[in-house]
Amino acid sequence: MDGRLGALRYTPVMSDPSLETIELLLDSMSSMVGEDGMEHQFNASGKQWQLHGLYVTVFFSRRKLVAAALHARSAGAAYLRDLSISDIMDMLSDFAKRHYPLCSVGVPFAAQAASYLPTCDAATRMRLSEALRASPVFTAPEVMVIFPLVTIRVEADFSAAAVFLRPPAGLAQEFDPSPRELAPELFPPLVDARMRSERPASWLGLRSANRASAAKRARAVLGAVALTPSLAYRHMFSGRSVWGGHCVIDQSFSISFGDSLTPPISEDIVIGARDHGWLAVLADLLVSEERSARRQLSALQYYYRAWSLGASERFPLLCMALEALFGEDGRATAAVLEGVDRAIGPLDARRLQLLMKIRASVVHGGAPDVYESSKYGQYYRRYGEDPIRDMGLVVAACLRQVIFGGALVEHGEPYQDIIAEAQARGRMPIARDYDAVLQRQDESTEKSED
Repeated sequence: MDGRLGALRYTPVMSDPSLETIELLLDSMSSMVGEDGMEHQFNASGKQWQLHGLYVTVFFSRRKLVAAALHARSAGAAYLRDLSISDIMDMLSDFAKRHYPLCSVGVPFAAQAASYLPTCDAATRMRLSEALRASPVFTAPEVMVIFPLVTIRVEADFSAAAVFLRPPAGLAQEFDPSPRELAPELFPPLVDARMRSERPASWLGLRSANRASAAKRARAVLGAVALTPSLAYRHMFSGRSVWGGHCVIDQSFSISFGDSLTPPISEDIVIGARDHGWLAVLADLLVSEERSARRQLSALQYYYRAWSLGASERFPLLCMALEALFGEDGRATAAVLEGVDRAIGPLDARRLQLLMKIRASVVHGGAPDVYESSKYGQYYRRYGEDPIRDMGLVVAACLRQVIFGGALVEHGEPYQDIIAEAQARGRMPIARDYDAVLQRQDESTEKSED
């Protein structure tokens, strides 16, 4: 086997994915270091095995273990696609160590074994295959991971199989029975935690295979939540104190503080009954195996990543959200323009094309910062509006329409009465049409004819 990518491909002889993975795993194991052996020393264990308590050394060929991990990633539990190859390699090597007495049949006392595969008979391989199918590699576990939210308040609880949003008072309803040590008004949510504690405004809960998978789903959920405030308030940040963390609840509690999942927005986002329709759509997407669902979740994750950034840093991620939603290999720009028109158009084609030219200069190295693109000033001269803001409007409108079919509607300005009064007294200018980029061509034509 050489170091090229093609050497990592595996042509299966059998039709059983778990058995194929076992054969690749056994082939990666050796009692010799070889060219790329990674040394593992451990106590072999297992009830009623002759090797119980024996200290052994095994070398895992890195290239061969990568091949096993790649095969497991494509054939195993779906959540493995959320993990790094390194994480899957660790899962496989841990499985081999836990089942070492089976893996090492015929090997333990051999002085030199180039690979464990030839020494393991068919019946033993089948037993290992059955064990692997029951392991987290092929059977996704389910844990609950809850994230405290500081800037999002829940007025009407939402709960589905994969996700929930609840105020602190509603968290106990996710347990049957509720753990006696649960303190839902605090983070950590434990009675007598004896560590730093904070008070969350609400809880986001995900049922997933592990924390990494849950965190990825949380980014998609919060990307959707970011679509609810108006553009002005979505990126209006204050100096308020925000914090974050997570709690994994399985047979026990695993807790960690960390960065806030949301930026320090000046006005809390309030989730109410009007949001349950789009949340139900999102809940279905989270458990779907369809490729279209994965693309839509990816688009929401890009949008989430853009939320907390400044305008110029936000622009390329907004473009990536559009490409995740509409892009096609070999014709990314054309596919995005066609997708936008299908979803919310037809819009001003020249205006969209200029936005995409700004995107090309930033994404493909023409300008390290959107402000350095010559097209940035050109856009202002031609349309009198900020292209970053206009790209945000286009992306948000496409996400709402394509993913949620219009069910997700902006909550609107929180102080409309105050603004209207100030405008009536001449203290604020009458608002212009800031959404001109979203104006359909047929509407624009009608206005010009009038």
